[in-house]
Amino acid sequence: PLIDYVPRYFLPGRPSPLNLNDDYKNEVVINIGTPMTKTLFSMSRVQSFIKKTLQSSVNTSVFRTTWHSHCFHSVFQPSEFIKPYLKPYLQFFDKHNMIGIQIRMKGNMTEWEEKPFYMTRELVEAQFDTIESLLEQDPNAAIYLASDSKSMEELIMNRFSKRVITAGKLPIMHTGRYTNEAGALRNYMDLYLLARCKTLFLTSKCSFSKL
Repeated sequence: PLIDYVPRYFLPGRPSPLNLNDDYKNEVVINIGTPMTKTLFSMSRVQSFIKKTLQSSVNTSVFRTTWHSHCFHSVFQPSEFIKPYLKPYLQFFDKHNMIGIQIRMKGNMTEWEEKPFYMTRELVEAQFDTIESLLEQDPNAAIYLASDSKSMEELIMNRFSKRVITAGKLPIMHTGRYTNEAGALRNYMDLYLLARCKTLFLTSKCSFSKL
């Protein structure tokens, strides 16, 4: 399982202390948005685990270069709660050759306030001919769109009409800032479904593209 800890989340958490080993019996990945590494590594149990797991610099090197293949696919498996939301999309994906488009605008075109820009409308439109060509070559192709901007979503929908699907009415929210269960669900679905597309157009500086 993945435990995502961000102090400003409004998602309900555990109201009382827990024994991590009892509640999470298998491998656990903890994503922490604050610098807690020093505190964690000062704990005797953590130090003992590291000594047993990484017995030499060779093991450390292997883990650093292969963590993605070892951890990523097991961490991001859908839970029983999320599977019903994914099911109709996966059924659609099985019948189409999917093109994934992920547009991370940032700046004043997002649904929240951010100063720096990742992308501009002109850069997005510059890819339209390539996308159009892919759709013309394959009548069975369709687009899955993930974006942080309603205006970009409307732009793509208007250009490619009925061949575009999105995460529907789930809200567009920044999971590293203020979010809720629906916003977190949309972000997970976007990441999971983009990974199942055969062709991808990604925003290079965005964390989604790095994953």
